[in-house]
Amino acid sequence: MAEAVRLAAADDIQAIMALEQGAIAHPWPEEDLRRLISDDDKFALVIEGEDGIEGYIGVSVVVGEASVGNLVVRADRRGRGLGTKLVGRGGDLPRGRGHERACHRGLHQVRIYGV
Repeated sequence: MAEAVRLAAADDIQAIMALEQGAIAHPWPEEDLRRLISDDDKFALVIEGEDGIEGYIGVSVVVGEASVGNLVVRADRRGRGLGTKLVGRGGDLPRGRGHERACHRGLHQVRIYGV
């Protein structure tokens, strides 16, 4: 089964929190993840494979510009292009919603992880 990228839902929050544990220095609190999923000026995408959620990206939109906040790929799935897929969709979605451009602040982290 190929991985599928989709908008994150409230049911995904626990899986996103589990991805962040040990992957980033300061995991987001549950309340912030809920706002990321529900606020109009933010969104999260997940990439899902046979074993469930394998990664996610959090994006905020300010004055028509989208910025990547967090990008996390499960350690055993890194190096397979999943982060690149998430960044691509994370940039496409805001433009599809009428925003001017997407700013990929977190791209240096993608290279560190080797995705």
